Amino acid sequence: MGVVDIGSNSVRLVVYDGPARLPVPIFNERVSCRLGRGISHSGKLDPEGVALTLQTLTRFCNLALELGIERLELLATAAVRDAADGPEFTRRVEEMFNRPVRVPQDGAARRLVDAARFHTDEAVLHQID
Repeated sequence: MGVVDIGSNSVRLVVYDGPARLPVPIFNERVSCRLGRGISHSGKLDPEGVALTLQTLTRFCNLALELGIERLELLATAAVRDAADGPEFTRRVEEMFNRPVRVPQDGAARRLVDAARFHTDEAVLHQID
């Protein structure tokens, strides 16, 4: 299983191996994309951050394919949730990569993203919806 955390400042891919009760991270990479740069002034995602995020997601999805990851979860947090163009960005990512992007509600987001990073339990990921 793999989890991609699309955050305000970085995008991270963590890949796990082993049983769900004792997952072992076998790959962990973070790229600083600055998706949320300037959002407090513009209310929108940073255009350069969007471009870099899409490049990073392309790379991460290709890596997951090469690693034989059958399940890859995409989770977006505050910047995507709060930006005026967040829904448009989410739709674009879903269309480009043919997989859903989960956007947890405020308050639960950080806890759920962290839980997804460290657990492959179905119940944890279903809490995000």
